[in-house]
Amino acid sequence: MNPKYKIIPDLQAQDCLTIHPNTAKQKNISALKKWFLRFGIQALEIKLKISSI
Repeated sequence: MNPKYKIIPDLQAQDCLTIHPNTAKQKNISALKKWFLRFGIQALEIKLKISSI
């Protein structure tokens, strides 16, 4: 079963996805790579931010 994530827009950081630092560490996610959100055949390049909690 694939995990489902809730995407909440941040009006101060458009085209950006913010994730929790623990999630980034567990999944070995780096904010330095290029990231894309895919919706069917469309893809949107986004900036990835790791929150400072």
